[in-house]
Amino acid sequence: MSRDDPQMKIRLPEALKTQIEESAAEAGRSLNAEIVERLTRSYQADDSFPESTAILRTMATYLAMRHDHPEVMAPMETSMLELARSIRRTPEDEKLFDATAPSIAEYVGHLVAAVDRVTALLGPGWAKKKEPTTKSS
Repeated sequence: MSRDDPQMKIRLPEALKTQIEESAAEAGRSLNAEIVERLTRSYQADDSFPESTAILRTMATYLAMRHDHPEVMAPMETSMLELARSIRRTPEDEKLFDATAPSIAEYVGHLVAAVDRVTALLGPGWAKKKEPTTKSS
C-alpha cells in the first residue's frame, strides 16, 4: 500500500475502534494496516464460502449414508476424517473452530465413533430400514 492509494474517512463506534487498535497492537500492525487486513480477509472468506458449503454437504451426506449403510461406507471413514481434520487446520477457520465447542471436526469424529460403537454392539446392518409389518385380521 502506498500513500497514493485513495483515502476515506469513516466513523466507528468507540468500542470497535478500541478493539481494532488492540488487534493491530497484537499483530504489530498500524491501525490502517489492521483494517485493510481484516477487510481483505472478510472478502476472501466470502469467496471461499461455496467451497466450504460443498465440503460440509459432502460430509453430511457421508454421515447419513454411513448411518444407513455402515458396511458399505466404513472404508471411507479414514478419508472423511482426514477431510474434517484438514478443514480444522485452515488458518482462516482456526479461531472459529477454537470458539466452538465441540468443533465440527471433533463432532464428526465423535459421531463416527458413536456409529462404530453401535455397529460393534448390534452388528453390521443395524441401521438398515425395515419394512413395516402389517397385521392381518
